[in-house]
Amino acid sequence: MSPYDPAHSPESIALLGMQVGRAYLVTAQTLSTNEVPTPLRRPGLIHGSDEAINPPSRSEDYISHFRDGELRLFTEQDDVFSQNPGRPAGLVATFVTAHLR
Repeated sequence: MSPYDPAHSPESIALLGMQVGRAYLVTAQTLSTNEVPTPLRRPGLIHGSDEAINPPSRSEDYISHFRDGELRLFTEQDDVFSQNPGRPAGLVATFVTAHLR
C-alpha cells in the first residue's frame, strides 16, 4: 500500500472496509475549523500523529478556540488508531466519565 498524498487525492481509497471517494477526502481537508460549534464547552479530541488525510495541526487549530478544550496527540498512530486501539478508547472512556457527571 502506498502512502496517502493529500495534495493528490486518489479517485477513492479503502477505509474501514468501505470505499471512500475523492469528494469526501477533499471535503475533509477543506472544512473550516474556524466555524466552531458553539454548544461545545469542553471538547476533547484525540488525533494520531500519522493521520494521512487531516494533519494534527487541524485539531490543534480547532481546539484552540476553546478555553477548556483538551487535545491528546498519539504518536505513531494513524486515523483509525490501528497500532493500539485500546489506548485511545480508554482515554475517551475516562474523558466521558469525568465530563458527564
